[in-house]
Amino acid sequence: MQVLYWQLFVVATIAAAFFLVSKRLAFFVVIGWTLWTLLMIFSSELASLQLVFAWGSYFVFCRWTQNVQTLGEKRRELKEKEKELRKKNRKIEELKGVLDHYPDWVKPLAEEAKEENRVSLLRDSDHYRFMVESLREARISFLVLSGWVHDKVVDKHFISELRNALERGVDIYLGFGYEDSKGRHNLILGSKKALSALNSLRKESREMKGTLYVGRFNNHQKVLIQDKEKVVCGSHNWLSNKTFGNKERSLVVEDKKMAAGLFEEISKLIVENHYDVS
Repeated sequence: MQVLYWQLFVVATIAAAFFLVSKRLAFFVVIGWTLWTLLMIFSSELASLQLVFAWGSYFVFCRWTQNVQTLGEKRRELKEKEKELRKKNRKIEELKGVLDHYPDWVKPLAEEAKEENRVSLLRDSDHYRFMVESLREARISFLVLSGWVHDKVVDKHFISELRNALERGVDIYLGFGYEDSKGRHNLILGSKKALSALNSLRKESREMKGTLYVGRFNNHQKVLIQDKEKVVCGSHNWLSNKTFGNKERSLVVEDKKMAAGLFEEISKLIVENHYDVS
């Protein structure tokens, strides 16, 4: 019985070192007990028993902690997957809300793109940077729909970016024209300045590779389409808002079929509703 109590004491010292301090210290404790056993116990049976208890308990503790860590990692992975799933479902619901006023054929394409992680989020001031970057990257076409147009956005810098794109051969389509309940779209001074600058650029573009189209019609959609490859839909008025006093959110959908289909519909509207300030 005393031998059993002694072995439990040996195991307890190793356990204390292992769980209260570190695995490294527990290893050295086992080494210590091993040396003590070889020097102090002259019975081979008792020595073997003590070595089995010492090293056996150490390896059991190691395996137990490894299993606990593995279980913890699996739980964390499961939580991350659940979090990603909730995030994905939330984005799908947001996408559905954003696309409420779009044709029915758009929604399944957008949901498919989201499932394949081809949908990302834009917030606040990210919109302006994204628009300028998309314009710079455009190779074939660039389309923007906005409720309003204003020289806070359509300033000298933006006109220069449009000019560069036109010179590269990019066709540019800009549409605006939100109307109130009485069918009015009020052009304030900033809007007139922006449209005047666009009209001047449109005349310049006759000598360029690309063509600039500006259309005005009753529109409240906010859309950006680059090269018929990606579509941005959301709350942001691309051509009039640069201050971001209110929160703005849009979803970038990378889907060529969706982009091409919406581009054909919207570009046709812009061309048919040609606007000239002169």
